[in-house]
Amino acid sequence: MLKIIQTFVSQKIILSMVITLFKWMTLFAVMSFHPFYVCVTEVNYNDSEKIMEITTRIFTDDFEKTLSQHTGKLVSITKPKNKIELEQTIHNYFDKNLSLKVNGSSAKFSFIGFEIEDDAVLCYLQIEKITKIKSVEISNTLLHDFNKNQANIIHVIVGGERKSVKLDSPKNFVNFTF
Repeated sequence: MLKIIQTFVSQKIILSMVITLFKWMTLFAVMSFHPFYVCVTEVNYNDSEKIMEITTRIFTDDFEKTLSQHTGKLVSITKPKNKIELEQTIHNYFDKNLSLKVNGSSAKFSFIGFEIEDDAVLCYLQIEKITKIKSVEISNTLLHDFNKNQANIIHVIVGGERKSVKLDSPKNFVNFTF
């Protein structure tokens, strides 16, 4: 009788372990097939040069699909046919989907360029002749038209003080005060 009980307990433990393993494998499979739509923008005030340096990190495949939708033609960031045309396309997209106000006044940014890092595109912008910052207002609709679950994370750094926010689509506006 004792041997039967031991066998039963062993089988129950093994079954419990198999079920737990199955749950973890299922969770991992679901997580790996569920895409994450996020874009990160960092705005850093460089006091010594009196400029705002803006860097935006976007997943390459998402950005290519969005730019293709906007232009009506296939856009490749990793292997562009014409890099100058691609830079203009990216610049136009940012002009339409990212705007900043500094101290209540609209601030026009210059598109500096982009580079590819792993599976992301880093886009560089800057705003010149900024003397003192009391507030920064940002409207960011980058990739909102690509996916309704888009999240845009924004970090603003002024005088060493960092403020951050996560905007889930359709939210697209934030105002930081310093």
